[in-house]
Amino acid sequence: MDTYKHFTSDLQEVIDSELDYITTRRKLYGLPDDKQEAKKDLWGMCISGGGIRSATLGLGMMQSFIKNNWMKKFDYLSTVSGGGYIGSCLSSLLTGDKKAFTHQGKTMDVTPENSPFVRLGEEESDYKYADETRLTVMHQMHHLRTHGEYLTPQKNYGSRDVKRAVGSVVSGIFHNFLLYFFFLLTFVAFNYSVLYVISNGTFFQEIRYSKPVKLADDSTLEYVLAVFGNWLTEGISRHLQLIGQGLKAHPLVGIAFCLAGVLTGIFYIYRIAAAVNKIKQYQNKSFDKDLDSSKIDPLKIKSGYNPEAHFETEFTTSLSRLAILGTPLVAILIGFYIREFSSNYWIIFSLPFCFSIGLSLAVYLIIPFMRQGKTGRYQRLFRSLQGNIQGSALYSLGIAVLMPFVVLVAFSAGPSVNFLFSIISLLFGYFVFKLKVGGGDSKVYASLMKKLRIPLLNLSVLLFLGISMAALAGYLTELNSLPVAAAICLGAAFAFAAFGYFVDANKVSPHYFYRDRLSEAYLKTDARVKRTKANSAQGLPLTNIRNDEDLKLKDLGKDNNRGPYHLIVAALNLQGSDELVRRDLKSEHFIFSSKYIGSQSTGYVKTEAYRGGNTKLARAMTISAAAVGSAAGSANAFCHSFLCTLFNLRLGYWIENPWSYRESIPSYRKRYFWPGYLFSELMGTCTARESLVNVSDGGHTGDNLGLVPLLQRRCKTIVICDFEQDYNYDFQSFTNAVRMAYIEENISIDINLKPLIPSPSTSGGIGISKKSVAIGKIKYPDGTEGKLIYIKSSLSGDLPVHVFNYHKSFPDFPQQSTGDQYFDDTQFEAYRSLGEHLASQAILQMKKEETDKEKSKAEPPFEGIKLKSSDGQIHLAGSSDIRE
Repeated sequence: MDTYKHFTSDLQEVIDSELDYITTRRKLYGLPDDKQEAKKDLWGMCISGGGIRSATLGLGMMQSFIKNNWMKKFDYLSTVSGGGYIGSCLSSLLTGDKKAFTHQGKTMDVTPENSPFVRLGEEESDYKYADETRLTVMHQMHHLRTHGEYLTPQKNYGSRDVKRAVGSVVSGIFHNFLLYFFFLLTFVAFNYSVLYVISNGTFFQEIRYSKPVKLADDSTLEYVLAVFGNWLTEGISRHLQLIGQGLKAHPLVGIAFCLAGVLTGIFYIYRIAAAVNKIKQYQNKSFDKDLDSSKIDPLKIKSGYNPEAHFETEFTTSLSRLAILGTPLVAILIGFYIREFSSNYWIIFSLPFCFSIGLSLAVYLIIPFMRQGKTGRYQRLFRSLQGNIQGSALYSLGIAVLMPFVVLVAFSAGPSVNFLFSIISLLFGYFVFKLKVGGGDSKVYASLMKKLRIPLLNLSVLLFLGISMAALAGYLTELNSLPVAAAICLGAAFAFAAFGYFVDANKVSPHYFYRDRLSEAYLKTDARVKRTKANSAQGLPLTNIRNDEDLKLKDLGKDNNRGPYHLIVAALNLQGSDELVRRDLKSEHFIFSSKYIGSQSTGYVKTEAYRGGNTKLARAMTISAAAVGSAAGSANAFCHSFLCTLFNLRLGYWIENPWSYRESIPSYRKRYFWPGYLFSELMGTCTARESLVNVSDGGHTGDNLGLVPLLQRRCKTIVICDFEQDYNYDFQSFTNAVRMAYIEENISIDINLKPLIPSPSTSGGIGISKKSVAIGKIKYPDGTEGKLIYIKSSLSGDLPVHVFNYHKSFPDFPQQSTGDQYFDDTQFEAYRSLGEHLASQAILQMKKEETDKEKSKAEPPFEGIKLKSSDGQIHLAGSSDIRE
């Protein structure tokens, strides 16, 4: 096991460390605390994402479990997004020694007598002076209710909350657009300067083709279309002729580049055997025994990779960089040389193509004649590397054809062409938006647009890039000054580097605004106090009686151990991963807890060592709830990533990669060059290979319940609180979690959810369900079984009268949009009461099942009619083997 004192890649070691906390907690509550016995009977609760809706339902659910003295049974609390709001609130309240605020010196816990959500000693109905005020349920509940509109508690446009929200988003947009602008300006100005020098300024006159346009009337649209048609049909053909003339004037240079491509292909084919040997070395070595050997360096294999994937990617990436980046730079140098004795500089556009032709010829003609390794075991590696080289050659050929057109179009497309492309881009966006908000009049249209939505949005993004480049190129062309263009290039490059190095991309995102709002609502408690002479001007002033916004994650449960062991579930975004399962899911679970932080791809680091032990509960809670982001795990698409990054809709966070802690504890307060990470967000290519990894909402894993981490810990009893928005009751997150558990953990779940689906409502909205709770069976790979209690936010049983009346007023309750993060007192109480009602139903059903089981043990077995099945086995009618 490749374990250091602060790092491990073994999940079981992480779980074993958690059992120390759990057994201590069990002893405090008078529960069986033997570690081996505890492992066989672990209880876990998971609360889904869903913003404040989930948090408020979770509050009511916890209150019911606490009142019935069941909350102490739960060893684990796994939360995602909104479930983490209330989970973090409970965990912070139960952390440390808060005796000063409790009745008769008792420490807060999850019993009915000392819970911060149900009762803290004797309730107080009046307010006291500030120095006499202590934490009570009255103050805590009042604080949660008044922060139902936690994002902007003061909603008027002139309030500090709204101004900060606007400022946080706009400042990031400004920063991201500046980075985008400086990068694009550097690229365009560099190309302009090079082409100007090589052509002695004639390039920009040669590429223009403006055939006179004669129209019968003065129609602007017809003029634009005519100009566009001339450029498309005759301007581009002229560019092709010029490129051909350049190659015709210097055929030997083209042949030389073609030969260089052939030799490069032969070299990489020759190096395949060495690459295979390196992979064999790492596959044959045991990291447990040879970790300290000078022949093995585990740090060479980055997180998220196995040795084969790592070295294959490293091998083929070097070829792609040479063909796509190196060859154009050499072509430019050749262009500088050619211009001394010839004006036919157009050859620089065809030299990368010549190189790629030679490279492709070599790899496609030679590889079929090669042997694929001496032993059968490694023939697959030879085939894989050979195929990768062939694919890289083909990609470089495509880019060599495309790039000249990108440059030529940028400098030759006039205002009319740019205007038309802008209209096309806007039309794509409009059609997709129309489908999103209301669909089309035709079912065929809606079906077609649903399939084309993402491709069209991706195309509109590419058009936007092209228009931006053409606009800057047109501006430089109008200036027609080499010194000015060179100065712009250098200035833009310097500004890009300065912004990229000194401005932290995390700090200009809305993450910190979001974090402060959540901390104020769930990690602090304000109380009303009586007036004194000093504050007589204020009717009933507020004072802060609890502030855990700086509570460190490593201290969660410290000096208390009364709360469940809290797993805060986030998503590690892996859209750019080469590992097949990760690439399909585009993410995996990233866990924050008081003992360890990390994931299976990155490994796990002790929380006290990670980032100097300074990771706060507030940060973990906010990351787990970062639903809006450019990297959205399984829901990711290129257009989504590009637009969210550019417009600063980035609640996710770049955080230190636990993998970098394998040998030593690195310094976490160092500077990073942020454009590289922003580019990964922009393109949707986040991986676990860099110094920083991108983490976001735990729901982006597809498991918006936080169920899989509890299954990995082999919990005997799991209570799922599924409070996400699910208007159609298709149980999508539960289905995803069940599928994920079966595929990745070989764990199967058997449960019937039909009684939870509401009947159709005659008045529209959500109907009434037969039940809100279903009990199922978990089957673990080792043959053991567990119980699954699934609670769904639905309407069933004898609903409290105010809950029923709220549903009559708002028929989509309790599945109102997650976009509604502003709960007034009426809405807050309806959801809280429903959560309490749902938990009481679950307790009754669980008690009934336990009672029925005890009765079945006490009664003699039923001797029914003996039936003989076709397999020759004997079954008893009425026994559990007979299924309806």
